[in-house]
Amino acid sequence: QATIPQALKDFLQFTFDTIATQQIHRIAAAFTFGREDIIPEMFQQVLNNTGQEAKKPAFAYYLERHIELDGDHHGPMALKLVTAACGNDEQKWKEATETAQTALTHRIQLWTMIERELSQSRN
Repeated sequence: QATIPQALKDFLQFTFDTIATQQIHRIAAAFTFGREDIIPEMFQQVLNNTGQEAKKPAFAYYLERHIELDGDHHGPMALKLVTAACGNDEQKWKEATETAQTALTHRIQLWTMIERELSQSRN
């Protein structure tokens, strides 16, 4: 029976807890800064810093497509969504910032776990 790593559980729990707030500024911040805004750079680093496994056509296409879509379209639209959701409300901006920081922390923990698992599987 497969076990779900704690970093993945925490990432998913944060995602669903954020959705449950029903606060669009928090949801938009988590989505924008925990996903759309960082994926292009993150996936570009994967392409730049991995060996042949990242050069396989289907996987490389997947990464390149996300880099293009998120960098050129989804990311900018998501940033507009956060701006619209927060408006001139300082409290919403504060909450959006806190949510974004937590989203990034969970994203880092998730990818650190993935990196560790990949390194162990290679050894």
